[in-house]
Amino acid sequence: MPVKPQSPVASLDERRRDLRMTIPQLARRSGVSTATVARILRGEPTVAVGHVCAIADALGMQVGVRPRLSIGAVLRRAATTNSLSSMFI
Repeated sequence: MPVKPQSPVASLDERRRDLRMTIPQLARRSGVSTATVARILRGEPTVAVGHVCAIADALGMQVGVRPRLSIGAVLRRAATTNSLSSMFI
C-alpha cells in the first residue's frame, strides 16, 4: 500500500513541536504575525506563500516546488530503477 506523503503544513508543525517552539516564538523568529502563523499551521488556504517560506526558514526548512510526474513517467522511472519507493523520497 502506498504511503501518502505528509502535507507541508503538517511537516512545519511537526518540526515546530520537535524544536519545542511555541507559535508566538515561531512568529517572532519568522517575522510573521502570531495569528498568521496559527492560520498556516491550521492549514487555512488564505495565506501568502512568502509567509510559509519565512516560517519554514525559521524552522531550518525550505519550501520547494516540483513538477508533477505523469503515471507513465513514474512507471518508466520505476522500471529503470526497479523500485517505486525511490520516486517518493
